[in-house]
Amino acid sequence: MHHILKSQIARCRNDDGTLNIDQLLALVQATYAQTERERSRSERATNLMIDEMEALDEDRRAVLETLRQEHLKLDIALDNMAHGLAMFDPQQNLVVCNKEYMRLLGRENLAAGPAFAQDVDRLNLLIQSVDLPLDQVGQHMTAGRAVECTARMRDRRVLLLGFQPITGGGWVLLVRDITRQTQSDDKIRYMATHDSLTGLVNRSVFNDALESALTDPLGAKPVDVLIIDLDRFKSVNDTLGHPVGDGLLLQVARRIRRTVPTSAVVARLGGDEFAVMIAPSFGHHDRQTLADCLVRDLSQPYEIDGHSIVIGASIGHAAAPEDGGMAHMLIRNADLALYRAKTAGRGTARRFEAGMDQSILARRDMELGLRFALDRSEFELFYQPQIDLATGNVAAFEALIRWNHPTRGMLMPGEFIALAEEIGLLVEIGDWTIQQACNDALYWPHDVIAAVNVSPVQFRTDRLFRVASEVLQQTGLAPSRLELEITETSLISDADQVFELLHDLQLLGVKIAMDDFGTGYGSLSHLRRFPFSKLKIDQTFIAELDREAGSSAIVKTIIDLGHSLGMKVTAEGIETVNHLRQVVNMTCDQGQGFYLARPMSQLQLLQWLEFPSSSRNRA
Repeated sequence: MHHILKSQIARCRNDDGTLNIDQLLALVQATYAQTERERSRSERATNLMIDEMEALDEDRRAVLETLRQEHLKLDIALDNMAHGLAMFDPQQNLVVCNKEYMRLLGRENLAAGPAFAQDVDRLNLLIQSVDLPLDQVGQHMTAGRAVECTARMRDRRVLLLGFQPITGGGWVLLVRDITRQTQSDDKIRYMATHDSLTGLVNRSVFNDALESALTDPLGAKPVDVLIIDLDRFKSVNDTLGHPVGDGLLLQVARRIRRTVPTSAVVARLGGDEFAVMIAPSFGHHDRQTLADCLVRDLSQPYEIDGHSIVIGASIGHAAAPEDGGMAHMLIRNADLALYRAKTAGRGTARRFEAGMDQSILARRDMELGLRFALDRSEFELFYQPQIDLATGNVAAFEALIRWNHPTRGMLMPGEFIALAEEIGLLVEIGDWTIQQACNDALYWPHDVIAAVNVSPVQFRTDRLFRVASEVLQQTGLAPSRLELEITETSLISDADQVFELLHDLQLLGVKIAMDDFGTGYGSLSHLRRFPFSKLKIDQTFIAELDREAGSSAIVKTIIDLGHSLGMKVTAEGIETVNHLRQVVNMTCDQGQGFYLARPMSQLQLLQWLEFPSSSRNRA
């Protein structure tokens, strides 16, 4: 640049060698202008570079801010997870974890870096049991196998540890606290296998344990089964209520557990029936001694809610293999022995004997069938008309229950009612009878009454009024079309309570009839205390009308007595034309018996109403 300027100045000289001022000035101006242009261009280039650098810094800051925000979101997500999470690299070093992971492992601070082995040591101190050794996790991860294990902690927590291998090495560990879920599952499992009241195992578990003992792969072992049934337990429930009954069952369970060996399986089979399995069994002498001890211990007085209660126990026992090698057979034979003990007077223990009466087998089969008869819809109602003797019209149909037994055919009440009462099913059967009779009555003429017999045991509960009112409401049957027939036996005990119930039923609109009148005690006093709608003369008096002159006087007296008290009178057991003529001559209101009409099914009844036989108008 200096040489170029020097040459340009030399050209500015005149011929005489002096400088040409004008040319020199022009050169200076031109050089300055060029310099200014160069400076301006350089300044613009510099400013452009500065702008580009500033833009680059802004982008870099934006990227860094974005990364920071994403990292913050990841931290927030990790720390707010419901489960613990940790990631380990191929060298088993911790890369990242969240707060829940640290909490579950009982750590306050945990930075990246420590090896998984440290957490294993920590967990092993906290774990009571685990279904996969944690020191084997690395082997599974190297092999690319996801694994999961449950760890029960010493502080009663339950943790689920899930290990998932990562492509390229390392793994992710997910820790979930499943304590509540496990407790809920344990509770459901317990409820499915144990009796909720006593805490004893239930029938299903008992059967499984017995089956397992009888099929031991190491060889058959002697097994003893005892079936225990409490005596007079039902009366406790009926008189003192179910809470006291539950307390009694609880104490019975404790006494059984206290008396039998600790290795024995004790179950509540249902109701007041218990079972004990002992494997290996005792010898014959020890077996009988244990059974006798149980009878004695269970017969000692109980103190419950201020009540001193004395019951008894009957026990039947059978031993394998001599009394049966299969679970169902052993239980069945122990049951048969139990029934032998009960029929022998209760409060005793009996061993199964091969020569036991077939009647016990039949009775047991009858009981088993009776327990399922309601669920299987095996009961059926037949109806016998009660005829208005003045008009010949039907006044009522008396419901008479039959059991359509699957193998023995149609059974009459005398063949099963007493057994139903003994095993505590009579109340349920009575409820069903009221329901079914009211349902059937909806298809009869609107002035015909449904008469239902009510047993004394139904008066010992508070269900009769509730069942009657609910059935009438559900069916829409007029209360005046339901007549409950009771016997004087119902009035012998707790007469005040029974009469109070009868008054409540009468206020509901239900009719109350006195059945089998003349055979009980205190008949006249009962008539004075309650205004029955009807008296039914016991059929034994009607049967004697053909043979005993005194019977006519008794029947006439009952009819007159009923009329004087404003009650209708029905003669039961009319089986001959002479029976009918005599009760008609005595102005009896209604008649019932085979001569007038036999009991019939609902279908037969409807056909009979449509095409009545001539016997309906014989009066």
